[in-house]
Amino acid sequence: MCVIVTKPRSAACVLKFDNKKVESDKLMHERDMWALLYPEFSSMIKLEHWSGADALVMPHFSTVLENEREQYRDELVDVLTSKFLKNGKVHKDVRWRNIGKYRSKSGSVVLVVFDLHGVVDYNVDAHGDWIETAVKSLYDV
Repeated sequence: MCVIVTKPRSAACVLKFDNKKVESDKLMHERDMWALLYPEFSSMIKLEHWSGADALVMPHFSTVLENEREQYRDELVDVLTSKFLKNGKVHKDVRWRNIGKYRSKSGSVVLVVFDLHGVVDYNVDAHGDWIETAVKSLYDV
């Protein structure tokens, strides 16, 4: 984690490196998925060169704690539907470690499903029930 210093506010951020390549197509793909799925964060998502390698700069989100997960079930389905399915994409690694939250300007808590490097195009034959499967994997213990 690092901090971006901007005026009038600074913000916590994450640097993600591709440990296998200096110039990373995976990070470029992930940057493009952020732009498509979460355009509200476009000013915070950048591909930069750090310590001799590509790094994706992204916002940091708060963890969804175990005791509060049930209250976000409907919102999670909405995010997967409105952000991913609506844009013809599938997130293949929906896990709690890839889901965060932030407080919007209006004061409401908003979920974000991140770690977008493995996002693929939706195919009805292969992914017809992917949202139900993802939600079941999170809530059926």
